[in-house]
Order: sequence, then C-alpha cells, then structure tokens
Amino acid sequence: MELIAELVDARSREELIRKAETLLTVFDAIDIPDSPLGKPSIHSVTASLILSEALGADVIAHIRVIDYNRLAIESLLKTLRMSRIARLVFLRGDPPRGSTALSDYSPEEALLKARKALPGARLGLLLSLRKSLEEILERMRLAPDFMLVLNLSSENIGFLERVAGEAKRVGVKLYPYIIVESEKNRDLLAGIGQPRVRSGESLEGLVESIEGLVDGVLLSCPLDYEHLVGVASRIARK
Repeated sequence: MELIAELVDARSREELIRKAETLLTVFDAIDIPDSPLGKPSIHSVTASLILSEALGADVIAHIRVIDYNRLAIESLLKTLRMSRIARLVFLRGDPPRGSTALSDYSPEEALLKARKALPGARLGLLLSLRKSLEEILERMRLAPDFMLVLNLSSENIGFLERVAGEAKRVGVKLYPYIIVESEKNRDLLAGIGQPRVRSGESLEGLVESIEGLVDGVLLSCPLDYEHLVGVASRIARK
C-alpha cells in the first residue's frame, strides 16, 4: 500500500526540500495542497516543480480551478508538459476570502482538457464519501487515474467497500485522505469540521481496516510533520 504525505507548511525553498527529504525516508510520495480552506499557502504546482527537480520526487500537485480562468489553466497545462510532475489533482477549491472565484472550468472539464494536453500524466479528482453512490459513480465514469477520498471515518468503511469495488471494476485507484491529530495541531483541527484520527491504535486500526480496499493512504498532520514521519514509520512496519 502506497504511503503519501501531505506537505503544506514550508516558509522557504530550503525548508520545503528539507521537509520533503525527511518525509521521503518513510513515504513513497508527497502531496501538496493548494490554498486549503481558501487561505493563502505555498503554490502547489510551483512547490511540486521544485521538489520534482531538486529531489526527483514523486509529487502530486493540486490545481484549484476556482482560481484560474480558461487562459491561465490552458497555459499552465502547456507549461506542465515541460516538467517532471506526473500526478495532478483537479478540484474546485474552497471559496477564496476577499478574492474573485472563477468558473471557466469545472474540475471534470479541466481533467478532460489535461488528458489531451498531458499524455501519460496520471490525473485525479476528489471523491467525498458524503456524496451518494450515484454521484460518485458519475464522477468515476470520467475515468480519472486516481481519486483522493475525503471524509473517511470508521463509521463509513462499509460504504467505502462498495465504492472500492466499483473503482476496481473501472480501474480507478483510491487514496483516502486521513487527518492525524497530535498535541501540536489539536486546536487547529477542532475548527475545520473534517474527520480526524488520533495517532496510535485508532489510526493504525483504521488503516488496517481499509488495506486491500484501497491503493494507498494520504496522511496529513498539519503543523507537526515530525509526528507524521513517526506515524508512517509505525504503519510501514506492520
């Protein structure tokens, strides 16, 4: 099972590379979100370019279509043809505070455009387990290479099993996104309204319960990437 680490909090190129190097001692790939919760952050595509060039790392870059007009997205795709970035996720994105939200492309439309512009790239979408099975299957019909699964909890593993069966049938890889709670980020995570799991038996039990259903897991531990390395080390040893 592939282990992917989310990396979002870096303040310099040097810190970005150093953190990625540490994470890659345990993880197989790095995922860089773009302006999560609609707040400014390191730019996903730019940071992914830095890591792929500096480390040869397998990086998943995110593109928030809500931030781009048609010209900008199509120019970005042309530029990405020159890069080593092999995996892209298209998402609508949370509405940006105090900024204009654009609607030239939906995530689905952007994926179809990228399929023509970036032959050979692995292209993904988000999948929320809060959606109905019919809505999920409709998105799968676009045949993304992979989907990042949101809102996983111990209560909806049965539903995930049904979704995973359909994904295997159509050849779509699934990577559940799991937020890990630690002492450093507990207050931050309390206000985001998304499922989170404490490290230890509850996290390791959750990962063990979905092994065989999914192709990997994407682990996030905001403000505490050292804790993330320790968590992944325990999972990898099982």
